[in-house]
Amino acid sequence: LSSVRGESDFELDWSTEEGKMDALFRFQEGAVDESLIQDIKALNELGEEQLGEIVGVVLEFLTSADSSVLVDGAQNFAEKYGASASALRPSLLGLIVVFKGAARRHLSKELVGQDMMRFGLSQGKAGVVAGLWGKHVTSLSRSMVQQTMAANRLVDLEWSFGVTAASSEIESVGRTFVQVKLQLDCGSGGREDHTIELTLPQFYDFLKEMEKAQSCMNSLSC
Repeated sequence: LSSVRGESDFELDWSTEEGKMDALFRFQEGAVDESLIQDIKALNELGEEQLGEIVGVVLEFLTSADSSVLVDGAQNFAEKYGASASALRPSLLGLIVVFKGAARRHLSKELVGQDMMRFGLSQGKAGVVAGLWGKHVTSLSRSMVQQTMAANRLVDLEWSFGVTAASSEIESVGRTFVQVKLQLDCGSGGREDHTIELTLPQFYDFLKEMEKAQSCMNSLSC
């Protein structure tokens, strides 16, 4: 895992009109469990370089969906810094929950950084997390779509383009997005609809992957 020194220079604008940080988290709707807040806040005990390494482990795991990445990464981190792997577990699981929610809601690195500060991380450490999120968000979103389709047979796919006309986040207004609706066969005659929101670059990457899959299937059927 590469060092992330310098990511803490990332500036976060978390002020509201009243000059106070909005307590509403962006990675999910509704109240956030207090235990999750404490698990993420505990990451303040790590140095910025250590935090960058542990966040890198979690993001690599979510992108690859390989559990050994998480297990081995946590163990290597614990051995390197003389920490307890079991003590790291709650914070690792907490980051997984937050990052999955952030990916589903397609949060920018600025909004992820703001959420980290709402959890109680210092601005510098929130910047470390935000910087790494910005580097991994595209591959993570693509991976989540592929994992969903790998687990269930795709029956139908629809998409529509849209532009954000109003939002509680000023930076989101005017943003072009693509809403993709996947209809999946879950077996025993059951079907489920899954809707995801992608940026234009993510959508075009997704189409390329679909075209590759179609070419592969066509070659196998010949």
